[in-house]
Amino acid sequence: MFETARLILRTFTDADIDSIAALRSDPKFMRYIKPTETREQAISWMQLVTRYWKTGNYGFWAVVLKESGATIGWSGTWNLLETREKEIGFAIAPALWGGGLATEAATVALEFTFKNREADRAVAVARPENVASRRVMEKLGMKFESERYFKSYNLKLAYYSIAKKEYDSTIANA
Repeated sequence: MFETARLILRTFTDADIDSIAALRSDPKFMRYIKPTETREQAISWMQLVTRYWKTGNYGFWAVVLKESGATIGWSGTWNLLETREKEIGFAIAPALWGGGLATEAATVALEFTFKNREADRAVAVARPENVASRRVMEKLGMKFESERYFKSYNLKLAYYSIAKKEYDSTIANA
């Protein structure tokens, strides 16, 4: 479990099912991720990302708002299928967009990736038109590399990265 000023990031539990199912069925929330999902599909997704913590020391955490205890999204680290690079992912409920919570959650994922996954670099991808997510990546210190097609997403995506040495120097100068 990790804590920030406003968030708790922890393993998903059955108590998160209603919140995650509601988010994954919301067209506004899912518009840049994939088509909306049924409750059963959301449960399968939660099981998948939780299982990877047990087998590979990576996955997504539930992002919980300290103030209310509400599960408001997820963040974590994954392996980008095409390159096997360590990928940072994040998604926060639309009602809370614009408040810096995605950056706060993604910062935890990036720090975890460099400290616990022995990564030399981390990457993130977003649909090119998803300006808000791209801005989060830039706030993490990531640099835009290119737009390219990713078969695992079946999309052309904006591809960002940051090397560990760049991350370390950013933290040292903060």
